[in-house]
Amino acid sequence: MVVALLLFADNLKSSGGTKFAKIAAAGAITSLALAAALQAVDGIALLAERAYPKWFGWLAIIGGLPTGGAGVAIAYTGFSGLSMAINMPANILLLIWMLVLGVFMWRQR
Repeated sequence: MVVALLLFADNLKSSGGTKFAKIAAAGAITSLALAAALQAVDGIALLAERAYPKWFGWLAIIGGLPTGGAGVAIAYTGFSGLSMAINMPANILLLIWMLVLGVFMWRQR
């Protein structure tokens, strides 16, 4: 979704819609930042939950915080090497977290 919005912003900018391009880029960055914040809050909630191990909550927090940092980096530098160096490992952690969550939830069924 973020990539689509940033490509849309670039398309608007090339056709003279600079103001709309800035709005589209801001929306993309905001959505990434909100997703990162949600992930970190999920991790904090899992730390308080007794049904899951504490390391599982920390994994969500450790994956969510750098994703927020990547959102800030993308806001200032676009899809630069720096933003991708931050975002890709964080996304791998979040993917692992989602898969492990699925396993935990499946076992509790």
